[in-house]
Amino acid sequence: MTQAQLKSGSLIAELTPSLVKGELLVSEMEVHRIIREAKKIPERYQGLSIEGLARIALGQFDEGFALCERSLMLAPNDFVSLCNYAVALRNKGFHLKQNEIFSKAANSLNPRILADLVEHATYWADIKTLKKTLPVLIAMDLPDNDDLHQGIETIKYYEEHALRGDDMASIGQLMMSISDKHRLRLAASQMLNVHSELNALIIEVKTEDPAKISALNDELADALISAGLANSECVGYFEAGDL
Repeated sequence: MTQAQLKSGSLIAELTPSLVKGELLVSEMEVHRIIREAKKIPERYQGLSIEGLARIALGQFDEGFALCERSLMLAPNDFVSLCNYAVALRNKGFHLKQNEIFSKAANSLNPRILADLVEHATYWADIKTLKKTLPVLIAMDLPDNDDLHQGIETIKYYEEHALRGDDMASIGQLMMSISDKHRLRLAASQMLNVHSELNALIIEVKTEDPAKISALNDELADALISAGLANSECVGYFEAGDL
């Protein structure tokens, strides 16, 4: 491993806890030091990525987004840059932006990027992306893992319940928009099938405030009605998840 790669890895390691937590866990002075060090990295896309992540950690979102996306333009198949950017977006509550970044990577042939894309699509019940991405990933004959297995099972279910699949995907998009609007920090998601009659997409929000969950579900109910999904056999709801 080169000295530049070691330096990049070290700087990312310093930022990672803040990116995962969604809040700054080191001093601003330390983040500005990381930015100065990132500017010295010979591989320009790595330096741009790290500086962008640091700006996001500081709350300088527009500048941070621009830097990370310049990095991805220079190295669109770099898994580390894309993954770290996606993590930062997710934990800062920029769910639509995260979805946009993954959508741009849909034609990648990097298996690690495709695996993350499958995980993302499964989370939000994005059947269209799953149908496009899963066959490519399966053809790569990679070792089986939980995310790949869940994606395959999701596709099988949608193929058996085509109309429900369309409704569930629409519900996933509505829940993504609400999550983005409120900059929600999210935990797990799951789909439930109740006696083959009702299908539910559940998104866990990192909160201990029951009033917040109630307000989110009221907003979602209004959105479902407006979208013509009031009589669908699919529903969605938010619930409290682990902090």
